[in-house]
Amino acid sequence: MTMETSRGASQKADTETNSYASSFEAFRTSGDFGATEWLKPLREAAFARFAEIGFPTRRDEEFRYTPVTPIAETPFRLATRDDFDFDSAAGVTPDALRAFTFGDLPGHRLVFVNGRYAPALSRLETLPNGVRAGSLAEALRTDGATLEPHFASSDHHAAAPPNAFTALNTAFFADGAAIVLPRNAVVADPIHLLFVSTAAAEPTVSHPRTLIVAGENSQATIIESYVGVGEGVYFTNGVTEIIAGANAVIDHYKINRESLQAYHVGLMSVDLARGSHFSSHAITLGGGLTRNEADVKLGGEGIECTLNGLYLANARRLVDNHTAIDHAMPPNF
Repeated sequence: MTMETSRGASQKADTETNSYASSFEAFRTSGDFGATEWLKPLREAAFARFAEIGFPTRRDEEFRYTPVTPIAETPFRLATRDDFDFDSAAGVTPDALRAFTFGDLPGHRLVFVNGRYAPALSRLETLPNGVRAGSLAEALRTDGATLEPHFASSDHHAAAPPNAFTALNTAFFADGAAIVLPRNAVVADPIHLLFVSTAAAEPTVSHPRTLIVAGENSQATIIESYVGVGEGVYFTNGVTEIIAGANAVIDHYKINRESLQAYHVGLMSVDLARGSHFSSHAITLGGGLTRNEADVKLGGEGIECTLNGLYLANARRLVDNHTAIDHAMPPNF
């Protein structure tokens, strides 16, 4: 590489980073930035991490098969509440979502539009005593003490150290889903988290965040769907953290039916305690460029972990399923 080429690439990377720096300065003044005081330094540190490392290139081993240049070079605008009328649910109607809700599947459905909870489109049946399912932003405001030990904890993969996309999510997320299962709680019907992106006149990005804390001996089935309504270029940059206590049982499904013009990067960070059972099935049917990351920490004996994947792609689409399993506790033979 010549000196001129290297200098040009560096200037281009600086331009891309500076664009996000301007967005972060504006985001600092929004009501979404500081749900609680302890969250603010996390956001600051996360953006500093992104500014330090920038977007990965094909020279980064973890991303050698995921060319993210199209994401880095697209001037995405951060999706805001003004992109959707949450009071009337105009533009995203129950009829528009019917194709994504599995017909008459019983259970609980939480809908998020451009990363924010939309209660008018959601359906939450009676949950077992002590179980919480709803907006992450609201949960951080009202029960931050319970969630803080698990959110982007240094014990979990989502923070040690984050790649550029995970750092951007921590810095910019406005809302998402929070599910808390107390000890011995069993949720019989599935909990469906439906993340909807709407196309705008210009490319937009949302950073939905999901935090699932399953107490000892608890059990639940959780479905994450990521879908697009309308045609257009947008970017979904999601992070899901799952913390399962001893002997918890979590069945997890991730379904991607994004627009074929969309970019989707999602990290699933899982921390499993002794005797827990976790299964996840990633089904990718949409998206122009999709990267599914699964980072799992086995933190005890007797854990069962299953990671399955199914994708449908063609010559114009790319799907990268990237997995890492940390056997933090040696097997007991």
